[in-house]
Amino acid sequence: MLWLLNALNKEYTHTINYPVVFKNLPDAFQADNELPDKLRLEVHGHGYDILSYKIDHSKPPVIVNLEKYVPRKISDEHFFLTGSQLKPLATARIKGKLSLNSVKPDSLHLYVTKIISRKLSVKSQLSFKPARQYMITGGPFLKPDSITVSGSKREIDKLTEIPTASLDYGKIDSDINRYIPLNIPDNIKAEPKRVKLNIFVEKYTESKLTIPVTVINLPDSLNIELIPSEINLSFQVPVSKYKHTSVSDFRIQADFKQKKDNILFPELVLLPDYIQHIRLHTEKIKFILSKNNKE
Repeated sequence: MLWLLNALNKEYTHTINYPVVFKNLPDAFQADNELPDKLRLEVHGHGYDILSYKIDHSKPPVIVNLEKYVPRKISDEHFFLTGSQLKPLATARIKGKLSLNSVKPDSLHLYVTKIISRKLSVKSQLSFKPARQYMITGGPFLKPDSITVSGSKREIDKLTEIPTASLDYGKIDSDINRYIPLNIPDNIKAEPKRVKLNIFVEKYTESKLTIPVTVINLPDSLNIELIPSEINLSFQVPVSKYKHTSVSDFRIQADFKQKKDNILFPELVLLPDYIQHIRLHTEKIKFILSKNNKE
């Protein structure tokens, strides 16, 4: 015990690790490298003073205000602070009879990148399908469909869109109206951080109509007789639209220029946007030509 007390009473030069915090980086920039969270301080003093610092875990950190202690500039993206710039700040934290000889490292390099903002579209990462006897009548709709993101130019340039969180709604038999989070990369700020999702579903029924066929690109000198001249069309339609869907909502045409021998190929070119699972019951139409005797 006497030997220990005698040893602690002697003076030593020793290096201690001391916490440091860097703050107030200019708003237009973002740190591109990790700054240290501790400084190595070479101190001189009695052994018991040095020991008390080594075992004291409540030491207030050295605060480096980068607005006040402006780093020296090497380039637009490369700055550095010297140990001599940090020494007055560290000295203010050393209490008792310890004296500060030096601060290590001799220089701290700060690499920064300029913060930019960009508007990116939102990409849906959703899984769902209609339940039995239901159909999707609208969506998925995301509102807003684009958001503003900000971060380092290098990180922003990697992005082409911002995905939603991956969500699986399984089989749905009712509308979905809710806010969902966005999958925003680390080190990127985004506004807003969530979007509203709308998916509309409705019960459907099977329907069938008979639609006349229109021939296009037929020379004026010819008449044409189609066999058959009408085609049965079957489809699924929302129950709410069933009574409002008629033959006039559809158009089936065949292009005379695309004929092969005496066969035309009908194509559905007009239809309501709310019908699904459409089927033409006739894929080929025969025809008979005759001359048009009208002057």
